[in-house]
Amino acid sequence: MTTEVILRADDVSKTFLSRTNMLKAPRAVHAVNHVNLEIHHGETFAIVGESGCGKSTLSRLLLDLIALSDGRVVFEDQNIATLRGSAKQAFRRKAQMIFQDPFSSLNPHITVADIIGEPIWLEGHLSRKARLEKVLDLMARVSLRPDKADLYPHEFSGGQRQRIGIARALAGDPKLIISDEPVSALDFSVQAQIINLLEALKHEFGLTLIIVAHDLVVVRHMSDRVAVMYLGQIVEIGPVEALYGAPLHPYTQSLLAAVPVSSPAECHERSAVEGDLPDAANVPTDCSFHPRCPFARDRCLTEESHLRVVGNGHQTACHFY
Repeated sequence: MTTEVILRADDVSKTFLSRTNMLKAPRAVHAVNHVNLEIHHGETFAIVGESGCGKSTLSRLLLDLIALSDGRVVFEDQNIATLRGSAKQAFRRKAQMIFQDPFSSLNPHITVADIIGEPIWLEGHLSRKARLEKVLDLMARVSLRPDKADLYPHEFSGGQRQRIGIARALAGDPKLIISDEPVSALDFSVQAQIINLLEALKHEFGLTLIIVAHDLVVVRHMSDRVAVMYLGQIVEIGPVEALYGAPLHPYTQSLLAAVPVSSPAECHERSAVEGDLPDAANVPTDCSFHPRCPFARDRCLTEESHLRVVGNGHQTACHFY
């Protein structure tokens, strides 16, 4: 891993309009709020948080799969929102996504060979024979038998379908892969296999990985740095060992306290976060976590909290860290 920045998010925001009643005006749902990130070449960067915190929306904004409401995303010094034509196609090859659901993300009407081979075909410079050879090679690299190339997605297990998705992401020779909850839809026995496969492929192909997850055990195993999201905002970010060893934000502390442990002696002194995630259409303008925070004080109810550096790349958005 180097300090070279491959992807940067500058004050990125996304607001959706949600209409729950045709007689009322639509509400503005703030899914991502003023997020700033730098992803370094060759690292594994994790984005974690509860369901509904905005992490999946952020991952799609980083790949321009949905349009920004504000801010910009810069990939290799290029603003991806301004890319057109061949430049946009080149970006699509360099930055790929592995989706959470390994079945709905695959076209059920074409074979595995065509699913994996489509990005290769779009490049247009390889012969049919060369494309097939690359497809079979990718299948072997993700531990899929090449003689299964003519089968359809429904003929594979969940873990095998996720391997197909990984092979498809690799087909365009990417530099960056974003993986949205890569193992959450899989059996526990298969999760470790997929995690180990992603780590091996990262080193083999020299990839930069962004992992979106709610499972903090998975994140700790495979990440270099971690960003914790709450209500569309980054509330803590830092090297994995620093964040897990000495979490500074009460929300991060609560998430770690909720991680299952193997023995009572390992139980965290901190308590898990209570209550439900607030309505994203009514995000507090002060500290967004204060309604659930056991340490909230008067300042938290009147002053917005921003990320501040506390040393060694560790940042937190808590007034009283």
